[in-house]
Amino acid sequence: MGMGNLIQEGESMKVAEVFDKMMNLHDALRLPPLSKMPGRIWTCQIDKHWFIAVNGSIEIQTLGPLDGSEHPMLCPVHPFHCGVWFNGFYAGEFDAHDGVLCAGTLANEDTLVEAIDAAIVKART
Repeated sequence: MGMGNLIQEGESMKVAEVFDKMMNLHDALRLPPLSKMPGRIWTCQIDKHWFIAVNGSIEIQTLGPLDGSEHPMLCPVHPFHCGVWFNGFYAGEFDAHDGVLCAGTLANEDTLVEAIDAAIVKART
């Protein structure tokens, strides 16, 4: 459903913009620093489609949206990486420099940035 090819290694990805937006959302939500959060993990349901899990620990963490389904799609998120889910399905993982994110019609870098922007506005009002 809207999820197509993955961005291939070496192709451009707006990870710096996505990370910047995520940190702006973190600030807008007035959350403590990641180092002060339980397990050094921040999870956030951005909107009804997008979910992120930021792993600030030095261990791989198995994370994902816990939406009450019997079999949530939990996936390993590497240290200092962000895992991303779209409609409950794993959509990629990246750090501040590189990564893989789905590149479909509905689920892609641009729609993730748009969702984060909307969540920032909502958090500030």
